Amino acid sequence: MMKVKINSKKGLKTSLSVLVDKKTIEKKLEGNLTYILNNIGIVFQQHTLDFDLSVKKNLIFYADVHGMDKSVSLKRIKDLLKRFELDKFENYKARNLSGGMKRRLEIARALLKEPKILILDEPTSLLDPKTAAEFMELINSLCREKGMSIIIVEHRLDLVLKYADKLIVLSEGKIISDDTPENVFNYKKDIIPELSVPFSTKLYRKLAKNNMKFTKAVTGVEDMIREVMK
Repeated sequence: MMKVKINSKKGLKTSLSVLVDKKTIEKKLEGNLTYILNNIGIVFQQHTLDFDLSVKKNLIFYADVHGMDKSVSLKRIKDLLKRFELDKFENYKARNLSGGMKRRLEIARALLKEPKILILDEPTSLLDPKTAAEFMELINSLCREKGMSIIIVEHRLDLVLKYADKLIVLSEGKIISDDTPENVFNYKKDIIPELSVPFSTKLYRKLAKNNMKFTKAVTGVEDMIREVMK
């Protein structure tokens, strides 16, 4: 597990503290930006691909810009294209891909440097519900396989709650909740007004308040089915 804390105070240099396997690595941004960026992968809300380049050339260009060794980058590109089922489309221009394929390509690009942290900014905002659900399954499998920490900024809680270890709620730039999804939505607690609560969680809270027994807070349809079937 990895936790990230960024400290920045007026008059002081910004620093990044990363806790990895109980060891803290302190690196000042000034003079160490490459080190930090090599350990962080980012996928932005809007597509940031070069639409006039092919799928493969988008990855090659990214690797070259970041000074990656050619033999290493080409092997990783081959593996990532296969992993994200893009190998059959490697010569297609990025503009001709579907929304889901573009998003997979952007994740593959972010993983080229094998970062320890992957940051996703509203990754499902441009996807239809089916593709968004498949995307979240892909992200979850990546987290398990690669052992990386994934930070997701997302408004569609129904998509992310069943995967999240921790839910941090922000309002006007301030953290108003930092807890597990189960604790945040426990029926004994008031719902945070800023949250858009999934229907299954609303139903759980109503039933629990009417004395139906649950072993845990429900944060998704699958949770509800498991609880009802017990």
